[in-house]
Amino acid sequence: MSIISPTGLGYRDYKGKVDFNDATTGTKTSEYAYTMSGNIFGGKGYAGIASYLATGTGNIVTQANNFYVALNANNSARVDRSSSSQAESESTIGAPSGPFKVCIGKYDDAAADKCGTARTFNTGAYKFSIFGHMFDTIDFTNRDNVGLRVKVRRLLFFFFSYPFQSLRRR
Repeated sequence: MSIISPTGLGYRDYKGKVDFNDATTGTKTSEYAYTMSGNIFGGKGYAGIASYLATGTGNIVTQANNFYVALNANNSARVDRSSSSQAESESTIGAPSGPFKVCIGKYDDAAADKCGTARTFNTGAYKFSIFGHMFDTIDFTNRDNVGLRVKVRRLLFFFFSYPFQSLRRR
């Protein structure tokens, strides 16, 4: 196993209110909040997390997510999208390229685009995707897995009127 440290500037793309339009009709059916963070690792690849919170009154029905990325280690300058018309970002420190539409449906060999049936996210649903890509060809001799480890810390605490101990599973 080898660990590749982050070597890029780090990127964030976000927007608090994004209209969701039906893929077939183009009509607005809901809204969501979007945030994406990512970085270049060891000059060899890019990894990130994109999160969506359905905030509108209608369901979000989609086969795809949009991602912003760095395509290589040489093109790593942050992008200011604060005054652009980018649908999903108003960040001043966005990733260099995108958005790229990526399938989140189950692989379907019979479908023309190989992307399976659309998924439905109801109001209040939280969805996130961990994604990445390698810049160069990688020798995977004697390796059959690639892993991405994410450290999650609890930053929000809830207080109750009864002892915290009573919440633990015994």
